[in-house]
Amino acid sequence: DLIANVTLHCQRHYFGASCSTRCVSSDRQSCDSVGRPSCREGWTGEECRSRESDCVKSISSSTGEIVGTGQSWR
Repeated sequence: DLIANVTLHCQRHYFGASCSTRCVSSDRQSCDSVGRPSCREGWTGEECRSRESDCVKSISSSTGEIVGTGQSWR
């Protein structure tokens, strides 16, 4: 019997068993070993586009939304 072990190495920015998950690290987000993005410290929101310092870290008791200052953060 012939037994072979094969290891697949994905190209840069691609993850997963079939290398179909794409994640690109940047100054705002990092990618874990399976390609899940997470915001780096100081960044938040969709695709880590918002600076945490731009938001007031308080939650409205009536709506449960994060309330910002000086802009329409919600």
